[in-house]
Amino acid sequence: MSSENSPKSALSHPPSAIRSAAPLRCGIIGFGKMGKTRAHAIEQTGKGKVVAVFDTADLTDCGYTVAENEDAIINDPSIDAVFVCTPNFRIVPLCKAALAAGKHVFSE
Repeated sequence: MSSENSPKSALSHPPSAIRSAAPLRCGIIGFGKMGKTRAHAIEQTGKGKVVAVFDTADLTDCGYTVAENEDAIINDPSIDAVFVCTPNFRIVPLCKAALAAGKHVFSE
């Protein structure tokens, strides 16, 4: 096989370029115990930033921008990844919607 026809490496950038990339902009749907745990983990890595959260509970003093609803997080073009930290019966429809919107998705 010639080098022209060789498949490209899955890693198209040197590791140093990846380390210097801008933080992943994250939205969290479900900001109870696990949502807060995920927010803390995202911030601690230095590789992500929580830009918006949503929960059905009052989040007035949560320290993050509070989205009006789940769709606001899913459809926000500035958000790269959606963390779904909701009760089990909500996970599948939210993950499908986020994936359809082109987001990276984390769910438990």
